Amino acid sequence: KKSSMHTLMATYDVKDLIGKGAFGTVRASTSRTTGGAYALKSVRRPEDEELRAALVSEIEIQVACDHPNIARVYEVFENPTWTHVAMEVCKGGDLFSLLQERESLGETEAGLVMRQVLRAVRYLHGVRHVVHRDIKTENLLLRYQGVPLADNVVKVIDFGFAEFFTPGKRELTWVCGTSEYMAPEIGYGPYDEKCDIWSCGILLYELLTGDYPFSADTPARVRRLVKVCPLPLEGALWDSASCEVQELLLRLCCKDPLDRWSAEEALRAPWFEQMELVSPSCFSRTASPDSPNPSQSIAENLRAFSSCSSFQKVVLRVAARHLDSPTLEQQRAVFELLDKNGDGQITPEEVEGGCPELGLAPAEATALFRELDVDGNGAVEYSEFLGAAISRENLTDRAYREAFRFCDWDNTGAISAKNIKELTPRTASGYSRFDGHITLAKRGHGHMHEDLDFDGFVSMLRCSPR
Repeated sequence: KKSSMHTLMATYDVKDLIGKGAFGTVRASTSRTTGGAYALKSVRRPEDEELRAALVSEIEIQVACDHPNIARVYEVFENPTWTHVAMEVCKGGDLFSLLQERESLGETEAGLVMRQVLRAVRYLHGVRHVVHRDIKTENLLLRYQGVPLADNVVKVIDFGFAEFFTPGKRELTWVCGTSEYMAPEIGYGPYDEKCDIWSCGILLYELLTGDYPFSADTPARVRRLVKVCPLPLEGALWDSASCEVQELLLRLCCKDPLDRWSAEEALRAPWFEQMELVSPSCFSRTASPDSPNPSQSIAENLRAFSSCSSFQKVVLRVAARHLDSPTLEQQRAVFELLDKNGDGQITPEEVEGGCPELGLAPAEATALFRELDVDGNGAVEYSEFLGAAISRENLTDRAYREAFRFCDWDNTGAISAKNIKELTPRTASGYSRFDGHITLAKRGHGHMHEDLDFDGFVSMLRCSPR
């Protein structure tokens, strides 16, 4: 979304500095419309055309990502000098700061972190065909402040070194990253996305020990150690470490990328199975003893969503993106339960496999899947699932107002037929099945031809399905 600085300042109240890097800053910001909290990343636009193209690519990659463990991008403002990106705010700090406080983590907590990181990498590699190239503790944020690690959510950030790749080809050549995390093949010819897997191995080692496996006084010496030295797994700590975690480390940090595990293989490691990190009870902690079974409530919401109009489905997806994360914990947990292979999408087979937990018959699950797949790409993405699984009673005023502002992109105060037609190109995934019909759904059924103001918009979303 191209916009002037005036529009940015009219949209967000920009506050304190959160972080500062070589190319820009991140500041805490709040929406002037809803009071919702955001992180505003501001990057000075490079004069060099190649660097400017890299910045555009970085933003496009992150905008396209729709995964529970990747920080969301909500909108982008540009002027000739700066690019400003409104992002999901993560108040729990980064894993680097956590390790400074804790020194190291036990295997269970490290496993909880690694499972989330590997799911994000699995999604990047398998669905988006994107290599990150800077997986490290500083680029992994915790969503919540003051929440135990077992109940927190890890978010991957900083796609400055990210790049699209062609699956099955070694075509990456850019020597980039942080030396302690860089795979041994980088700088010695073309390489592939397996460089991220090496970084995940170094991350796991660091979480367990508080130290890098390879360290020296200069980046060049670190790179030499990485190239020739075996992964150090000796000493008292490793004598007490499980055989399963040591096996996983050796698989992730295999110097030959051909023998190195993929993220998908790593997620099936015996270490994760041993700790029972993947469990149908993963969402039980979010429900009170007197509340209905979360999975059954979600199944009821999915049924209601299936009867919504196309416009309602699109808007509910947008609204769900702006809900506070605690509101969505049950939905996120059920999404991960259904997403058996950890690729960040739910297939028809996975929906059918989740029938017992959701209380659905296989035939009903198949029919619901067709309605959930709003963009018609053959898989249900994270935001598609959230929009369908959330009860409209739980939609907040902030969610309604942000969804309305998204639809009212020309800031007229009402949603017109022109606004609806623009919904398709303005959504990251492209709603191929949403036809941008000129009429607006009224009360979930029938149509009206006049513009839709905010009150009418809310009534339309709250109404019973047609």
